[in-house]
Amino acid sequence: MMDLKKQDGVDFISWQGFSIPIMREWRPLRIAGGFRQGSIAIGDVTGPLFEIRWMRPGAADFDGRAWIDGNKKKSDAKIASGPPHPKGFSSVGWIRGFEEKDSGRKTVWWGYSVKGMILLEIIVSELADPAIHEWIISKALPSLEVFSPEDAWIWRIFSAQFTVPAGFILEKHKLNNGDMSLCFRRNKKERLVLRQIYPAELALGRRPIEKWFEDSPFRERRKFCDAKDGVRAVREKDFTADGWKLVPFPLGFVMPRRCRRIAVVDDSCDRIYLTEYEYGRRDSGEPAESALKGMRGGTP
Repeated sequence: MMDLKKQDGVDFISWQGFSIPIMREWRPLRIAGGFRQGSIAIGDVTGPLFEIRWMRPGAADFDGRAWIDGNKKKSDAKIASGPPHPKGFSSVGWIRGFEEKDSGRKTVWWGYSVKGMILLEIIVSELADPAIHEWIISKALPSLEVFSPEDAWIWRIFSAQFTVPAGFILEKHKLNNGDMSLCFRRNKKERLVLRQIYPAELALGRRPIEKWFEDSPFRERRKFCDAKDGVRAVREKDFTADGWKLVPFPLGFVMPRRCRRIAVVDDSCDRIYLTEYEYGRRDSGEPAESALKGMRGGTP
């Protein structure tokens, strides 16, 4: 996949534990579902080109091969040989020329990854331009990637990229033009909010960098207050603050959480990167720095 990503005009989308190349002018048209199951439709100005559906069976003894074979038997006449077999997939299969009423002919590909503990179904419309259809089949599908639950996950949507430490599950997202926000949780104590705002120059003209944390994209009850034993540093191009997240008075003493806020202006791409990490009082705030580094293109 790395070689394909380096080609001119090629980007990639990463979501819910998988990553696939797309042409740079394509974009997600619809996102539904969550960690266990869902779908994302990819298209261009003409409409949808292909759809990815995912499911995490959960059962340790799930037989991906049997599931795929069962689906192929529903359309015996359409079964094709030689399905793309991306690295990391233990079982694959497909049918070509499958026709649904009022939606045209389609290629349907299935793949199960033991590594990623995920089952993927990719539906490619044959109504698309033949060259586009062939590129998806011969280039994008073979370069499909999955991430192990034990690894950090890359999330890339539109032009925003995030790298999230292992174990965090996406809870909410808001994908607005110029303001991309993802909210993750890992157990009951840990909450990680990552945000990219652009263009930075325009955003900083509206409010100083530290004030962007007061304009949270997600509603919450807890309020931030500075910690006496923490760091607070405010500069024009970066901001750091250690504090507590407390429920409103008079219940502030109930399950307080430590919180680290970091914001950085990246002049090279005219973006503000913000991360807010809530955690238990005995844990470390290091995931905030790790996630910030991931947004800037580094590896946690």
